[in-house]
Amino acid sequence: MLNNLKSFLSRPRRDAVRLTASPRKPGYPPKHPKPAHESPEISAKHLSDRERNPAVSVSDLYMIFSDRNGEALKMAMDGVDKDEIHERTESIVALSGISLEVMSGELFVVMGSSGSGKSTLIRCINRLIDPSAGSIKVHGLEMTELDAKRLRAARRAVISMVFQEYGLMPHRTVLRNVAWGLKLSGVSNDECLDRARSAIRTVGLERWENMLPNQLSGGMKQRVGLARALAVNTPVLLLDEPFSAVDPALRRDLEDNLLEIHDTIGKTMIFITHDIHEAIRIGDRIAIMREGSIVQIDTPDQLILHPSDDYVSQFTRDASLLESKTADSIMTEPVHVVFRDRMVSEIESMMIEKEMGYVLVVDGEYQYLGALTLQCIERALNDNDAPAGDLQMVDHEGIQGSANLQEVARYALSAEHCVPVIDEAGTLKGEIQLSALSGLISDHYLHSPTSETEVDP
Repeated sequence: MLNNLKSFLSRPRRDAVRLTASPRKPGYPPKHPKPAHESPEISAKHLSDRERNPAVSVSDLYMIFSDRNGEALKMAMDGVDKDEIHERTESIVALSGISLEVMSGELFVVMGSSGSGKSTLIRCINRLIDPSAGSIKVHGLEMTELDAKRLRAARRAVISMVFQEYGLMPHRTVLRNVAWGLKLSGVSNDECLDRARSAIRTVGLERWENMLPNQLSGGMKQRVGLARALAVNTPVLLLDEPFSAVDPALRRDLEDNLLEIHDTIGKTMIFITHDIHEAIRIGDRIAIMREGSIVQIDTPDQLILHPSDDYVSQFTRDASLLESKTADSIMTEPVHVVFRDRMVSEIESMMIEKEMGYVLVVDGEYQYLGALTLQCIERALNDNDAPAGDLQMVDHEGIQGSANLQEVARYALSAEHCVPVIDEAGTLKGEIQLSALSGLISDHYLHSPTSETEVDP
């Protein structure tokens, strides 16, 4: 077991990805979105039944760029090959029969190579591009049926977007840039500024709210763009490769910030990227696109372990199974727990009877205080019986639930017991058995492409 951990820790880390896990529990939704800004025609009333319905539902979506749209669309629906359609009609089939559902509170990633249709898809969802055919529902609102007036209202109340380009007005401060969309929506000046300041605090730029865009770094400008979308406070947020123009180190910081925001406000997010490491790091689920179609939708784990075809395998071949794992995603319920006021003699009897090698000590609020091994207990009983909280413990730290597997493995190397998992307040959340950790790392090596024999074509 220790050999597995040491081998894992000694492996060189890729520059392209930092094994920093997303600070959230697996699964979705973490929280429900806040109510959208009220609009005269489209408002939060459209956001009911979140528990039963997906936030975004796309069905049989087609997008044909053509002067002969009807003919080309019929051919696409009949399953005619895209190349043949282009040859016969000079039409480009950008999207072909796309169907997907994004659940409320989910961070859903769409990825694919250049020209796969991912950016076209996200632009169809909020009707920046009118699709040729199909259904797009956002919290039950059929986007394809909206006229221009109601579409503008929907973009204020239900769905907003962050682009790769910042689009900041150079003569306006950060605060005024963030408030601009609200002002256009008719929100009062005081409310505009209050909501803009709140969004700026969310992205960590409160010290720069009076700066002009030319005084900001690229990463800061991107955060302003994100804050502008957050200020509108729609329950669904679309992000079209928002971090692709920044350097890798800054991109990781922006990803961290996005994940923190997602956990805090619980918005449904659809995130476009061409980077598999980014997709695995932030996504609850990932859709892989190719030539206008969806090839596979799955969790990061399943994409790596069970790619549907060679195309998906090419995307995931350099990805690590451990990139999608956090401490709280592999922990189990803590069962070796005693309260600090329990007497050592009682703990010893319990440990012997249940063949326990250690216990985790907590106070009345379940704050983690440290671990006691049977050896600690036996040494203490050589003196006088005492409450567990009075003993010298072998561990007082624990590890954060958001820790990546690199950190968990380092902790495990020096542990005499399990790995206790705590939250930011120090409350005990769970424990990770060393055997389970070792098994996970073994699976990582088993499915790693570097463990397979390379064959030259």
